[in-house]
Amino acid sequence: MTQQQRKDEHIYWAEKFYHEKENSLEGIRFIHQGLPKIDVEGVDIQTHLFDKVQAAPFYINAMTGGTTKAKDINQQLAWVAKRANIALALGSASIVTREEETLSSFLIAKEELQEGTFIGNIGLEYEPSMIEDVANRLEVDAMQVHINVAQELFMPEGNRTFSSWKKHLSMLSTLPFPVIIKEVGFGMSGETFTELIENNIQYVDLSGRGGTNFAQIEIARSNHRTENLATWGQTTAESLLEAQPFLNDLQIFASGGIQSPLDVVKCMALGAQSVGVAGYFLHFLLEHGKEKTLDEVLRWQEEIRLLYTLLNCKNHKELQYTNLFLSDHLQHWYNTRQIGQENFACRNKK
Repeated sequence: MTQQQRKDEHIYWAEKFYHEKENSLEGIRFIHQGLPKIDVEGVDIQTHLFDKVQAAPFYINAMTGGTTKAKDINQQLAWVAKRANIALALGSASIVTREEETLSSFLIAKEELQEGTFIGNIGLEYEPSMIEDVANRLEVDAMQVHINVAQELFMPEGNRTFSSWKKHLSMLSTLPFPVIIKEVGFGMSGETFTELIENNIQYVDLSGRGGTNFAQIEIARSNHRTENLATWGQTTAESLLEAQPFLNDLQIFASGGIQSPLDVVKCMALGAQSVGVAGYFLHFLLEHGKEKTLDEVLRWQEEIRLLYTLLNCKNHKELQYTNLFLSDHLQHWYNTRQIGQENFACRNKK
């Protein structure tokens, strides 16, 4: 099987399994306060990513690239991102290092997006010099470098050697563009955050379990009976709790099963700088086309503004002081992992 065929299979299985998701963010609730102090028109939901203003605190996260079908999807997603003024991250460009003709499936998005925020993606198995070469060819504002050991191990044709990752990680901070270390749906731990900080990493996409499940996809592709591994990893909510002690040292991007504007606001309240949405918008695009997808993105932006108003927050900085209620499971996780009350940003008082 060629790499292009595998990428199209990923799109097929991601769409097939779209409705088989868990939403760990349901375990996080806001406390309603009935006396608002601000007006909707006074709310600012804009954020900054890599020195560019974004209209909202979410972006279209990494999905695909490298095939004819992926090229069409990337162009449509870029069309939406440009008109909504949000960032766009594309799927892994590793295929470009071996099949030059696939480069156009990524550059089509750059051409459509023009001056918008454009984020590339490649794996940590590549030498930093190769990552820089691919980033230059894609003309990106930043590069996601994904860590996908769980996916590789579940993938029949996946990598089995990871000893070079530590060396590559130690060199990423020397690259002349922002580097985002990105999981691929298995979440992150406090231990991982600590190691990233020790290697001078500034940006992290924790990508928790709950969205597109590459363990499930690779199991389905290979017909292996290892279903018990399909629930491997930390959920998005658990990963956000793990991130609490590190919010002053890392810029956290949250992703993994984001299904609504309310999910975005919950992630922002737990310290995320922005929130990546992949599967939801891919499914919406395939079902309804790019014009209705743009309408949906704009609806999300307006609903987030209303939610900020409900919470008496004029901006995302104020949102991080909002009171939250955790489910029994998340409270148990928080206590057992000894994250510490002093590290729970959203519980601090103004």
